[in-house]
Amino acid sequence: TGAIENTDFKRYSVRMGGEKRFNDKLNVGTNIYGAASEGNNSDFGDNILSPLFSIQTAPPTIPIYNTDGSYYKFQGKDNALALLLEPTDHIINRLVNGNMFLDYEIIKGLTYHFGAGAEWQENIEGRYTPRTLVAGAALKGSGSEENKTYFRWSTEQYLTYKFNIKEHSMSAMIGTSNQKDTYEFLRAAGTGFSNDALTYHNLDAAAVYLKPETEKIETKLTSYFGRLNYSFSDRYLAAFTLRKDGSSRFGSNNSFGIFPSGAVAWKISNESFMQNSKTFSD
Repeated sequence: TGAIENTDFKRYSVRMGGEKRFNDKLNVGTNIYGAASEGNNSDFGDNILSPLFSIQTAPPTIPIYNTDGSYYKFQGKDNALALLLEPTDHIINRLVNGNMFLDYEIIKGLTYHFGAGAEWQENIEGRYTPRTLVAGAALKGSGSEENKTYFRWSTEQYLTYKFNIKEHSMSAMIGTSNQKDTYEFLRAAGTGFSNDALTYHNLDAAAVYLKPETEKIETKLTSYFGRLNYSFSDRYLAAFTLRKDGSSRFGSNNSFGIFPSGAVAWKISNESFMQNSKTFSD
């Protein structure tokens, strides 16, 4: 139950995961998550269709109902209780995602990593304004339903090599990743219903069909990357990274961009002349 009448929210979720090390070389893991929620909303905005706005602007002495049982209207506007109880704004959300990874040591110091994941999400919102309200009476009932779906999948794989030679420590990584996102939208709406009993669940009974809306957007991202780390006696550090990212959002003539970066560091706290100093710390 929500904070005010005619609002509520329920949510259920489940999560599962596992990891298995088969031997000294192979390690595999996975995670799965699912959630579903459902609720009824009200308009909390600062507009004339909001119950809270009506409470703030209407005199507290006006009646709620007329003598015939219909809602009392103040200056041609619906009262706060009618705006709270009569409209329908029902939302359903569903979400499922999962991922897995695999790590395999090919030879000593050389490791291969593979990861993949996917996510699907659906949002459904149904709205209905009945003829008991001013806006609904003008249209003889108004209903709509929106459906939005999102789907994403991604993969990544890379090789990492680490080795040490006396005071020198180095690691190198090279890999690639891919991602695709798909968004779809559908909306149907109508006005002029014979009754308000089925709210937005009976849009085909509308006397006037509003123009349907549909949309689909797909985007892709491909990346190639590499990184080199160097350390001398854990005192002098350097890191260099190079990425090449390509996106369908870029122009066809310039779909890839190259992004280099680098950094150096001096861990002065590890120098012998700083061993007894408390001025610097990690």
